[in-house]
Amino acid sequence: EDEQRSEREQEFHFEDFIKRFANPKVVIAYCKLLSHYRSNSTTTNQQVLRMLYRLAWDLKMYPMFFQVSVLKTFQRILHDCRSLPAERVDANLKELARLATFVVQKFVATAQENRLVFAETLFWKNTKEAYELVH
Repeated sequence: EDEQRSEREQEFHFEDFIKRFANPKVVIAYCKLLSHYRSNSTTTNQQVLRMLYRLAWDLKMYPMFFQVSVLKTFQRILHDCRSLPAERVDANLKELARLATFVVQKFVATAQENRLVFAETLFWKNTKEAYELVH
């Protein structure tokens, strides 16, 4: 007997696909990888960076990164970028510093409007909490 299969085309929405990754478990895993940026391979850092950009920039979920351990990692990245000799600062580190600068600037702007953001740095946030933090 032939089983009938029905196939239908469905439009693929990349943003909807990326939204699946905007949850604390995924963000924690990527941020843990990011914390090892000095020992990660270039490819690993590029992939981590790509995902974090998609979450922070494309989805505007940068408040998900308002977390003490992430801010400390960003601090180390920015320190390395500024303190290393220019020839040791590769394009990868510059891009990490660019992301760090973006998130830290957003954190400072949010802190000026909402002092509770400092307490929120102790907790990982889901998308609803991240949205409410800045709106």
